Amino acid sequence: MKARMILFSLFFLIISACSFELPFNSHEFRFVRSYKHHEESPLWHFGDIKGDGYDYLILANPQMQGTALSVLNQQGRSVSQVNIAEGQVNHIKVLSNPTDFSQWIFYSINDGKEVYLGVTSYEWAHPLRRTDRRFEPYPRNDNLMNVPAYSWSAMLQPKLLQDIDGDGRLEVVALALDGYSINPRGLMAFDFESGALKWFFQSPSCFTSMLFEDFDGDGQGEFVLGNTAFNNTEHGFNGLDDKNGYIVIVDRHGELKHSERLMSGLSEVLLQSSDVDQDGKPDIFALLLRRGSEKLQGRNPAPQL
Repeated sequence: MKARMILFSLFFLIISACSFELPFNSHEFRFVRSYKHHEESPLWHFGDIKGDGYDYLILANPQMQGTALSVLNQQGRSVSQVNIAEGQVNHIKVLSNPTDFSQWIFYSINDGKEVYLGVTSYEWAHPLRRTDRRFEPYPRNDNLMNVPAYSWSAMLQPKLLQDIDGDGRLEVVALALDGYSINPRGLMAFDFESGALKWFFQSPSCFTSMLFEDFDGDGQGEFVLGNTAFNNTEHGFNGLDDKNGYIVIVDRHGELKHSERLMSGLSEVLLQSSDVDQDGKPDIFALLLRRGSEKLQGRNPAPQL
């Protein structure tokens, strides 16, 4: 009897161990190292600033009326510090120069009177050498300037470093975002070498999704933009408002080519592109996010455009 019970138990264990599910890989995160940073760092970013495939940690630490931008390696050792006398850094991005593959740190600086991009690159020699630039500032000019309780939240988010218009010079393309003052909101293009603002496509709503590809097959790229509608302004221009979700097409010179409302009410339009049907042309997909009882404009939640 005991022998039968033992055999039955072994048989049951063998059957239980058999899985009819496909095998999968599992991973375990193991602690490697930690380090303490004694400064308040509300903003941080990892980026490959050397171009060797390894990320450095970039921290924005408030100091007095300005910001200390600290660069740390993977061992937590400080490599460099950029001191900004006045203004708060509210966005950091690392972009690669496609002509010489140098890496550049872009950071948006808001000093309450203007918002602008600071740019830093390193030459990894002994001693370490650093190049700093400052792009053309955008001055504050809105109807909330005289309201002390309102903190101007304007920021610039660099997205692209490329010769977008074929003039042989690189441009930096950045999203411009702001809160209730809507100053600035839209899409900006700067000359990379001089830092001058080349054009500014203004919008009453914040663009939070951007594509740049040749979608119409003419050999030139177009910007396709999706917005986040907060409904915190009554202003409307360029056929847009802040009350609805839009898809917008802007050419390489900052001119509006097409806009279409995809959603009504508080909404967000997120974009992605892929040649899913293998016809040689990129397809645009829009993920439409809504809040409350707003309605789609006769479309599926993720339409192909």
